[in-house]
Amino acid sequence: MRNTMKKLLPFFLILFFLAGCTTQHQIVVEHPTPVKPIDETVVVTTKGMGINEEDAIRDAAVKALQQEVGFYLTGRTMVSNYELLDKTVLTRTHGMILGQKVISMSRASDNTVVVKVKFKISKKILEDNIYDIIMFMNKPRVMVVIPERQLGRSVPDPAGETAVIHTLLEKGFYVVDQRQVKAIRYSNMVRLAAQGNKDAAERLGAEFGADVIITGEAFSESGGELMGLQTARASILARAIWADTGEIIAAKAVQRGSADLTAEIAGKKALESAGDELAKYMIEKIIANWVMAVDNGMNVQLLVIGMKDIDDYNAFISILKALPGVREVYGRSFSKGIAKIDVTVIGTSQLLAQKIRRFVKLKGYILDITEVGMSKIVINSSKR
Repeated sequence: MRNTMKKLLPFFLILFFLAGCTTQHQIVVEHPTPVKPIDETVVVTTKGMGINEEDAIRDAAVKALQQEVGFYLTGRTMVSNYELLDKTVLTRTHGMILGQKVISMSRASDNTVVVKVKFKISKKILEDNIYDIIMFMNKPRVMVVIPERQLGRSVPDPAGETAVIHTLLEKGFYVVDQRQVKAIRYSNMVRLAAQGNKDAAERLGAEFGADVIITGEAFSESGGELMGLQTARASILARAIWADTGEIIAAKAVQRGSADLTAEIAGKKALESAGDELAKYMIEKIIANWVMAVDNGMNVQLLVIGMKDIDDYNAFISILKALPGVREVYGRSFSKGIAKIDVTVIGTSQLLAQKIRRFVKLKGYILDITEVGMSKIVINSSKR
């Protein structure tokens, strides 16, 4: 198998839920007869197309997962799409490519690569696979900034924030150094980002080189004495945000309690426990959001600098719409030579950058890609 094949990492579909009932009540599907267990591993052969071998294999892998990793109700009843039957919770199963073999490869008349690939698919993602997924994401850099008040006092070393960072590092994420964050932890910019201000999130991401920002607030308060020990309750409210676009990935509030010799120690322990739970939740949501975007269409923002007039701007958008794998193109703004364009693409921003470099030829311009982030591409354009 070629080196390019060896570099391919697994493709994933991540578990998520759509509920047709309230959180207080859940309808369970009952079957009169036992349901036959679903095989954990299957082998399937599919065809894929792309601009190169890797892109074509990615296309084939997504088709294989869509074909073999079906959609199931909690009672294992199979359905073909996202329908809520009898208000039952609908679950999309998760899958993983365990192995693959290219059976054939050819080129179409338009020079597109066509492959036929045999895949071995597992219908379960284990805890050990999370690190592999993060590697496939190119180890996104996460900034964690969660201002904290312990028993009514702001603290320089927040326990909840530290616990979140510790868990992220354990799973393989890059994390912005906490010492860098210290200077701006209680700033107005962080407060705005925590409230959902997209501009603030984008500015923080740009300043600290972060792909994802996890921010919010945390506090602990005394709960009084219990059996000779001091108790405390802690809460962390936070959201995860894609720094390039300001898009909210997830939001969650976690509460925890603890008891110890002093209320201060009890509060810190409760914050640490809440931070660990929050981090695990955010990791799941970050991975799920990214993988679903890769499989179904990732939103990538293009910032094109140096475009001279509106006609060139419109021509550039038309070329983007014709690129393989591009689903939607939205022209957001054009002012003083700077164009902002949103592109929904199957695959990653890196793959979109490759396609732009290879296929996009704008008459009279030289296009130079100067930056590629997880959801942002910067292009300098200059007249020939």
